[in-house]
Amino acid sequence: MQFWHLLPSWLAPGVGGAIAASLAMLLLVPLGGNQPRIEDEAVAGHIRSLQVAHLTDVRTSNQHLIKPWFNGKIDFSPPVPELADQGFPLIGGRLDSVDGKTVPAIVYKPKDIGPGEKLPAIVHVHGWVEGVAATDVNYPCGSEELAHSVSALIDAEEDPAHAVVGLRNHGITATGSTLEEILDRIEPHLLTQVPMT
Repeated sequence: MQFWHLLPSWLAPGVGGAIAASLAMLLLVPLGGNQPRIEDEAVAGHIRSLQVAHLTDVRTSNQHLIKPWFNGKIDFSPPVPELADQGFPLIGGRLDSVDGKTVPAIVYKPKDIGPGEKLPAIVHVHGWVEGVAATDVNYPCGSEELAHSVSALIDAEEDPAHAVVGLRNHGITATGSTLEEILDRIEPHLLTQVPMT
C-alpha cells in the first residue's frame, strides 16, 4: 500500500514538496515539567496571526521575493518550494516564534478546501524515537532524495496515515490527523538527542 493513496487526490502530489520544505525547519521539542508544549506554541502563533489579520509579513505568490525577505531576520534561508501546480498556491511568509526562537512560516493556501474540511498533518521534529524505521543515508535537509526516502518509509509503515519514521542525523517525521494528535502520540517517547552516525 502506498501512502499517497491514503490522501485526497489534491493533496498527494504536494506532500513530497511539503516534506522537503519542512525538513529545513527543524524544531527542538523541549521536554520537561513546566515548559510549554511545542504544539501550544505553534497553535498560539497561528492564532496570533489570525487575530490581528497577520497571516503574512510579506504577502506575495512569488517565491523569489519571499526567500530574500527572510535575509537578516533568521539564521538560514528557508526553502520556499513552488507548490501551486499541486494545489497549494503560495500566499506569503512571516516570522513566528517557537521555543523562544524566531522561525520562518511559509504560508500556502490549499485551493480545493471547503469550509470545515480538515487536512492531515505532517510534522518534522529535531528529536528521536527509539525503534523507528530510519533512512539509511544522511541526505541533505530539504533534498529530493530525502523526501523520496521518507515517503518510501512512510509507505512501508503499517498505518502510513499515523506513522513515525527517522531521518538519519536529522530527526523524525510523523504523520497524523492533526498536529495535536501527532505530538500527543510521540511526546512520551521523544528523545531530545538525535543519534549521529
